[in-house]
Amino acid sequence: MVFSGSTADGEEIVTGAKPSIAVNPRQPVKDIAEAVKQSYAKHKQRRVEDNILKPLLGADFGQFQTLVAQSPTSQVLQQVLGLISQHNLNTDLLVAGLDDSGAQVFVITHPGQLCIMFMRQNGRPKSLRVLAN
Repeated sequence: MVFSGSTADGEEIVTGAKPSIAVNPRQPVKDIAEAVKQSYAKHKQRRVEDNILKPLLGADFGQFQTLVAQSPTSQVLQQVLGLISQHNLNTDLLVAGLDDSGAQVFVITHPGQLCIMFMRQNGRPKSLRVLAN
């Protein structure tokens, strides 16, 4: 697993994924990539809370969701929502490995999207595609 972008963010994401990977180090590469994706999403949420929600509203994600539900037309909340949607960690992670399915390379990128970049199964390459958002 390697990453590009912010060293602090990349290390935090990798550290967050390690417990899920340690449960079964021989799990399929896709499952390891999914654990990294989940760690990316959690880290991004923490960063949004620390850098946008708490300074501007004094709220965490749950409180922000409640505020939006109570005042969906609020201009301030709509502007904060815009800031959240534009927030980018500028960090991408590459997970590569070989398992019973063959050789695989996955990329986890903004906004927490998991893409398969390469898969070789039975000696034949497979097409590139997005797996999940």
